[in-house]
Amino acid sequence: MKTTKTMRADPPPRSELGGRNTAGNLPLRLHNHAGPPRASRPAPALAATHCLAALVALFSAAPASAQPGVPPEVAANARQWPLPHRDYAAHRAVLDSRIYSGNVGRLAVAWSVPITGSEPFGWGKAACNPVILGNTVYFQNLQSDVQAIDLATGTVKWERKFNRGNIGPNGVAVGWGKVFGAVGLTEFVALDSQTGEQLWSFKPPQETCGEGLTIQPPLFNDTVYLGTIPGSEGCPSYPPGVGCRIFALDQATGAIRWEFDTIDSEDHWGNPSQNGGGGIWYPPSIDVVRGLVFAGTGNPSPWPGNNGASRPGPNLYTCSVVALNANSGALEWFQQAKPHDLFDHDFQNTPVLATAKIGGAARDVVIGSGKTGTLIAMDRATGQRLWKTAVGRHENDELTELPAGGLAIYPGAFGGILTPIAYADGVVYAPVINRGSFFTPTSRSWLGSEAGEFVAVAADTGEILWSKPFTAMLTGGATVINDLVFTATVNGLIVAFDRRTGDERWRYQAPGGINAWPAVANHTIVWPIGMGRAQLLALRLPPPPPAQWVRIPTDPASTPPGRKSAAMVYDEQREVILMHGGRDGSRTFSDTWEWDGENWTRVSTNGPGVLLHSMAYDAFRNVTVLYGGRWAPGAQTNAMNSNELWEWNGNAWSKIESGAADPLIVAGLVYDPERRKVLRHGGVFSGDVTHKDPATYEWDGTNWTAIAQGSFKRGAHSVTYDPVARKVVSFGGTSAARPPPSGRDTWEFDGAEWTQVANTGPAGRVLQGLAYDSYRGVSVLFGGEEYPDLFFGDTWEWNGVEWIKANVGASPAPRSVHAMAYDSKRRRVVLFGGGNQTTPYMNDTWEYGLPPLQLTVSARQPDGSLEIRWTGEAPPYQLQSCTNLGTGNWQNEGAPTNASSVTVQTGGAAKFFRVLSLFGNTP
Repeated sequence: MKTTKTMRADPPPRSELGGRNTAGNLPLRLHNHAGPPRASRPAPALAATHCLAALVALFSAAPASAQPGVPPEVAANARQWPLPHRDYAAHRAVLDSRIYSGNVGRLAVAWSVPITGSEPFGWGKAACNPVILGNTVYFQNLQSDVQAIDLATGTVKWERKFNRGNIGPNGVAVGWGKVFGAVGLTEFVALDSQTGEQLWSFKPPQETCGEGLTIQPPLFNDTVYLGTIPGSEGCPSYPPGVGCRIFALDQATGAIRWEFDTIDSEDHWGNPSQNGGGGIWYPPSIDVVRGLVFAGTGNPSPWPGNNGASRPGPNLYTCSVVALNANSGALEWFQQAKPHDLFDHDFQNTPVLATAKIGGAARDVVIGSGKTGTLIAMDRATGQRLWKTAVGRHENDELTELPAGGLAIYPGAFGGILTPIAYADGVVYAPVINRGSFFTPTSRSWLGSEAGEFVAVAADTGEILWSKPFTAMLTGGATVINDLVFTATVNGLIVAFDRRTGDERWRYQAPGGINAWPAVANHTIVWPIGMGRAQLLALRLPPPPPAQWVRIPTDPASTPPGRKSAAMVYDEQREVILMHGGRDGSRTFSDTWEWDGENWTRVSTNGPGVLLHSMAYDAFRNVTVLYGGRWAPGAQTNAMNSNELWEWNGNAWSKIESGAADPLIVAGLVYDPERRKVLRHGGVFSGDVTHKDPATYEWDGTNWTAIAQGSFKRGAHSVTYDPVARKVVSFGGTSAARPPPSGRDTWEFDGAEWTQVANTGPAGRVLQGLAYDSYRGVSVLFGGEEYPDLFFGDTWEWNGVEWIKANVGASPAPRSVHAMAYDSKRRRVVLFGGGNQTTPYMNDTWEYGLPPLQLTVSARQPDGSLEIRWTGEAPPYQLQSCTNLGTGNWQNEGAPTNASSVTVQTGGAAKFFRVLSLFGNTP
């Protein structure tokens, strides 16, 4: 039976599930150690609300000295992957990479470094998260060996061999000039980050045989935070009487500052010779503002232990989230997910810190997860449980006593949420394993199924938003990159989903199995492949392949009449370019045309007759929005600006009552998919004066609403949307009356404010074309003019950082007021019309993108096969579908290949066929 459960609850009684540790409450075992003399560091005061994600973002913009307690390397490299889960909040999310759904198919192997050594515990050679600081990747294998690797080339800068097996998940952290990590299961060391030389070593004081170290530690406030597990070298797993602890070590010396026992009882719940557990497997998260450390703890032992007879009660603080004061180790609160666990149901994952809307109000929360197969949201200040959601398969897992004959339990001892979760924009992403176990009161064994699922859960409510099934165990964690979320299976399949819809966008079969999770830095993903051909693999988005302009021959009888000042968009639902309006020497057009990549078709003549208007396609409502422009009957006598708004539904235009709005021409109009609104900025008001209102407005289908005041005045500029940066991009235009001083400045709008990002690149101009090429990942600019008679014919590309002039060879003639949009199906920027001083009304059609594909088909071979060769575009191709025009059909949908040819069997005697689709390596 498979169930999913979502429950809201007030906090349970403190005696059962948690609460602040105060006098008269549950006993607390806490040890403070003097350590070397140092300045007093009082714990930061609690604040009402904080957004830790915003604070982490601040680290990347502010000097390291402005961030108390944060290692300078972490502060300086916050935009890379400087901590085990990238940031202190454990979001595992990169929202400023150049990788996103439109170009993920172009990821290619940049380099790989073999992972050497044995598989000490039988599940691979790697089970850790690399960290990336500057141009260096730091990585540790399961033999405890540490490498510093050049991010650009994969060259090993230095290596420190230990050759001591670790059970994992292990890994290193970098700060204060040191690399910190566990060696084997009994030692923790600090190495010089430049040379690998060992600086100090720490061994936990052993209370009993079997307390081991395997954690990848976070670093804060001159302190290294680590924890122990119930297992060590020379001892069995879960040896009798072992207890586990969280240690805070002085980063300079390795001296213990404090330690916290994860077993709340001095006598191990009444039986110190048998009971233990409470291991710390994953790095704690840290609220650096409140000064709190949050750790997920493991299960109690023995398990099932004759129904846990030797350990009556809830067995605190096992299977819990504990919140500790970062300076003293004092327990602030705890929340137990599974009291008196019998099934190895750790609540072990790193808790995620976020801000959620609970009951209509924003609250700082902690979201824990683990092998319980549950996610629990807690108030960050008090530990109050806010919601609990069960994910994946659940059977008999709430039992507190097993029958003598035993039962199948789902999730089993190796199920639930085993590897790290991720968080972005109010959604938690969890890799779930639906593997079960068979338990009797005194024994356990595995059940065969290793299926899993990948789940998205709303952080506000715990509602499951979507779930995707897998036939193999998900052991690669969850990692967000822009609009994608990645995970991986134990057999090496890496998959990227659209994180909003759950639709699969990309998959890659790694050369070996995966039992680790990646680090991301800009356009590179570094992922440990621990089984099979074990290697540290870097997948990188290559530079955009060079593009060129190609003039498309069209039938003169069905080509739109020459014009300028028309507007163009791409209709995503109908997968066509849509063009409307414009003007020639004697008329203003009211016609609407569609371009399907081969032909123009006039689909309407009853729209508004306007020029210099603006259009945007609203993908949320599946309509094209037209705003403003100039009514200019005849030879522009009695011309006047318009403030009308029209919408095209694919069949007809409708005039929309949009409320008060200024009559404008050449305003910036663009659809923002992040906010699902059409945005308007600037434009030219009466008398050719730039729009007097510098605000930015959004259209929701009913009303215009100002969302950003006091930005910059501009008209005749060009705007597009960069889905990678998740920002609107604006270039050029004018900020004054004619003759205008044309701008060459570039601005970006993040939904709240405009920021100038560049003042170099193309020469200042107005009335140019700008469109975002989602396959190549750049904004493409062409043409424009500098009033009165200088027309441009240059092509530029904005990659989010700088403008680069494209070397394109043949290109359209210089012009302005041309129509331009990006066709995402055919991966081409489309341009039509425009004019210059010699040809004022053009009707040529051009496309800008990768060079057209050239196919050559061989003669039929004796075995009935044909060879297809192709040249033209740079990326690899996949033959998706071919149709034999003779006596049979055939398809070849195998894996993409870097070769320039493929041999296929036609299955028939016909000599002629046509290729229906041949695309690059994209879904």
